[in-house]
Amino acid sequence: MKNKLLLFVLTWVSICPIVHGQEVYTEEQRLKYADAILVVNICKYNEPVDFNDSLEYYWYTDFSGIQITKGGSGGQLLHGKFRMYNLDGKLKQEKNFNLGLLNGECKIWDSLGNIIETSKYSNGTQSYVKYIDEEGYYIEWIGGIFTPGLIKNVYDKSGRWLLSKEVFKTIFEVTVTIYYEHSTQVMEIFSYSILPENLVGEYKSFYSDGKPKETGMYENGNRTGVWFIHSDSGESSIAIYRIKKEFYPNGELKSRGSEYYGDSEERWYRDGKWYFYNTNGSFKEKKMFSFGAEITDE
Repeated sequence: MKNKLLLFVLTWVSICPIVHGQEVYTEEQRLKYADAILVVNICKYNEPVDFNDSLEYYWYTDFSGIQITKGGSGGQLLHGKFRMYNLDGKLKQEKNFNLGLLNGECKIWDSLGNIIETSKYSNGTQSYVKYIDEEGYYIEWIGGIFTPGLIKNVYDKSGRWLLSKEVFKTIFEVTVTIYYEHSTQVMEIFSYSILPENLVGEYKSFYSDGKPKETGMYENGNRTGVWFIHSDSGESSIAIYRIKKEFYPNGELKSRGSEYYGDSEERWYRDGKWYFYNTNGSFKEKKMFSFGAEITDE
C-alpha cells in the first residue's frame, strides 16, 4: 500500500443503516495501485465520533490515501466493506468497518484462492484470529489478546488435528493441553507461570490409549509431594519429592530446589532445577540434577 496512487474513481453514494442512533452516508471508491485494486466505502457524512485513544481508526483523504491513526482521524472514516484485489481480479483481502474501526469478519487469501487468515473484531477490538504460521501450522487465538480466558490452539498442517491448547487462566498463568499426533487423545496437561516461566500446579500425563502415566504437583518448576507413576502394563508406584531450601549463616538464601526420596537408601537426592545464590542474596547460578547427579552440558 506504499505504492504511488495511480487511479481514483468515484462510483456512487449510498445511505447506510443507522449506526448507534445516527445516519451515515457513504461513498464507494476504487483505488488502483501498482500491485492491487481497492474497493472501499468512506463516510461522506456522519455525526461527530467520540474517539477512543486505545483504538486504531482507518481513514482516507485524496492526497494521503488510506491511513491508520490511534485515537483519531485525519480524514473520512472507512465504513462498510473493504476489498483488495490482485491486478488480475483475484480477491486478496476482505474487511468490514464501522466508523473507522475494524468490525466483524476479515479474511485474507493467497494467490491460489486459499484462506490463510481469518479474524473477527468488535468495534476495533480483536476477538478471534486464525492463520498459518511460517512452518505451515494453523494457529488460532480465541478471545481478547492477553486477557483471562484467552485460548491459543495449534493445529497440524492439515488444519484438522489439534496439537495443543493453551488457556490463559490469568495473564501470568497458562494451562496447556498436549495431544497425540492425529488423535484426540490427551498426552499431557500442565500449567506454567510466565514470569518467571516455570511449571506450577497439577501435572498429568497419559499413554496413547488414555491410561494414566504420571500425576503430581509442581512448585516453581520443581516436583513436590507424592507423584503417582503407572507403567504401560498397569503396574503402579509412587515417588516422593519435597522443596528444599538452604541458608547461609547470615540468614540469606543459599539454594533452593527439589529433592527425591530414595526408599532403598532412605535418603533425599537433589532432582530437577536448583537455584544458587550469593551471600548477599543475589542470584548466582542454576543447575539441573537427576537423582542426585548434576546434569552438565558436554
